[in-house]
Order: sequence, then C-alpha cells, then structure tokens
Amino acid sequence: MANEPNGPARQGNRVVFAWLMGATVAAIAAMLPAQLFLLDQPLFGASGDPVPLVVGFAIANIVLSAVAIAVGLHLEPSVRMGVPLLRSWLAGDGVVTRPVSPTLLRCSASGFSLAAMVLTCGWIFRSQLPELPEKFVIPPIWQGILMMLSAAVREEILFRLFALNLSVWLAMRVLRKPEPTTAIAWSTNVLVALIFALMHLLPAAQLLDLNAMAGILAIILATVAGVLLGWVYWRHGLLMAMFTHAVGGVLLLIGARGLMTFAS
Repeated sequence: MANEPNGPARQGNRVVFAWLMGATVAAIAAMLPAQLFLLDQPLFGASGDPVPLVVGFAIANIVLSAVAIAVGLHLEPSVRMGVPLLRSWLAGDGVVTRPVSPTLLRCSASGFSLAAMVLTCGWIFRSQLPELPEKFVIPPIWQGILMMLSAAVREEILFRLFALNLSVWLAMRVLRKPEPTTAIAWSTNVLVALIFALMHLLPAAQLLDLNAMAGILAIILATVAGVLLGWVYWRHGLLMAMFTHAVGGVLLLIGARGLMTFAS
C-alpha cells in the first residue's frame, strides 16, 4: 500500500502511541475524585462500594482509548490529520521545531469564544433551562477542573483522532479520492460534531428534565463546539484540539458556577 509506513515510521507510531496512552491514563486518573464524589451522592447512589464501578469504568476507557489511538495513528498518513506537534517535539528531542505561540494564542481565543458563546446562550435562554435535581451537589471546583481537563484529552482522542480520521478515510474510500478534499473534511467534521453533541446530551438528559427547547439548544451548541474543535484538529493537530477543548471547558465551568452563584 502506498501509505504503508516504513520501519522508522512504525517505530515512531509506537512512541507516539505510548505518549498518548500515558496522557489518557493521567486523564482517567484525574477524573476519579469527581467520579467518587458523584457516586457518593444519593442521586447517583450506587449500592455498595463505588470503587469497583470506578475501576471498571477506568479499565474500559483505557481499552477504548488504546483502540482509538491505534486506529487514528494508522490512518493519519492517509487522511493528513493527526499529531504533527507531538511528532515535531519527539523528532526534535524534546524541542518543538516550529513556533507555536501564534497557534496557542489563536486556540486560546477559540476556547474563550466557545465558552462565551455557551454561557451567553445559557443566560439568554435561562428561563428554558431545567433546575438541577434537589439532591444534586456540585463537586468542588478543583474536581470539576480536573474533569474538564480529562474530557479534553479523552474526547479529542475519541472524536477527533479516531472518529474524524475514520470518517474521512471511509469517505475517501467510498468516493475513490486519493486524498481528503475540503468537502470531505467539512462534511465529516459536521457529522462527527453531531455525534459529539448527542453523546453529551444523553447523560444530561438522564440527570435533567430537559424540555424540547433546552434539548435543541444543547445539541446546536455542542455541535458548533464539535465543529470548531474538529477544525482546530484539522488545521493544527490533536494537541491543539485538546488545548482548545481544555481552555473552553475550564472557562465554561468557572463561568457557569459564577452565573449560578449570581442567580442564587
């Protein structure tokens, strides 16, 4: 096959895989305090010791992430999307061989804009939003921040490195294109962003009594967020998509807690 990596490239993939798996394990560990806090609440109250449930969730996430990383890296040469910044850092013996400050600035602005968009819409349509369940206790802010950072790593691996790479590759095969076109990249990005939105809506719908307006608004906002993150991944790679996701998620968490405090 034309895109079959040679020996050094395969070895490089193993190193990149190890780094991404290390980040995944760290991300899963970071969300454990919030998971244990939530499972200890009567609203979620798991009968018995919650530790086995949390451990099982962690193992399942590690296995899923390993598959997602392996597939995403295998498809990277074909779809031209992946982890260029990490590869540059590894090739430069720990030194990034190209300037990243302008990209970090743009991604920071994108994350800020994403959080501002969601918070503004939430404030405008606050009358349509459901109340939190009576017995629900919000985790401490440090646990919430760790959860957001964890989500930035795990979700970008799953939805961008895996799902977007796979979708682009499948579209290229169906349309018999030797390389990804702009139309393929945008259409698959929107599709994956919609899946990203629905996967976020399902747990929210189980916790909250969402009306039709709130549900539609949540899907639209999460889809827009997914498209933006997909674009960042497409243009700048996985690490910058994680960074943008993390900035937007942490700012959204802090802003939402501030709005709830102000409203009360």
